Amino acid sequence: MPDDDAFAAEVIRTVANLTKRFEQNATHADEERRSMIESVNGTVEAMRKDVYRAIVSLQLNASQHRDEHSAERHERAADAVERINRKLIMNLWMGALTILVVINLLLIGFIAVQFAQVIYGR
Repeated sequence: MPDDDAFAAEVIRTVANLTKRFEQNATHADEERRSMIESVNGTVEAMRKDVYRAIVSLQLNASQHRDEHSAERHERAADAVERINRKLIMNLWMGALTILVVINLLLIGFIAVQFAQVIYGR
């Protein structure tokens, strides 16, 4: 029986050692798991901030691009209005000159008729 007691004591000691190592490994694994979770969470948070930063940058660039196109459209519209105004002014002057030429021709015709009446005695 003494061998059985020694064997039982050895089994108990071995089980106790295995249990102690298992608990140590479990504790170490929990610490590693917590460390990895914190690392992953930190990485995810950094990536999220980078994504938000990139999105804001893209939105800002798109807004600036729209503003540039809007400014170009306004500039082209202003140029078109200026060209139309110049053409309108030119057409008004040409119309006024045409009216003056017609009036001069009518005046010359009237004077010629009056001169002819004086010469031919009518």
